[in-house]
Amino acid sequence: SGHPNQIAVIAWVPFALWLVWLISGSAPVRGFIGLSLVISMQILAGNPQQFYMSTAICFLFLVGALLIRRNYGEVSGWMRSGIRIGLFLTALALGLGLTAIQVVPSLLLSSQDSHRHKPAELI
Repeated sequence: SGHPNQIAVIAWVPFALWLVWLISGSAPVRGFIGLSLVISMQILAGNPQQFYMSTAICFLFLVGALLIRRNYGEVSGWMRSGIRIGLFLTALALGLGLTAIQVVPSLLLSSQDSHRHKPAELI
């Protein structure tokens, strides 16, 4: 396909959607922990655009799942729905924090001026 970074990010989307479903329903803590790890793996896969799109898809899926569960009486009240959305956003922040160990040094290294250091000329 020629785009391994995109495929590496998108490959995590079905698992992320399942974890979002857990957050919206019966196991919000397990979904929160798992989603944090999946988000960090998607970031480390290396394609920011696909990560952004998968995060947007997961958020829209969460809102839809909460509306469906609310109609069936599984999630009562707007407060519980707000807590579930807060769990999603906290999982996003935790996933970003987990990747900071790798991403921050990489960004610092990539910002170095590579033209300043010329290799020694061959004699």
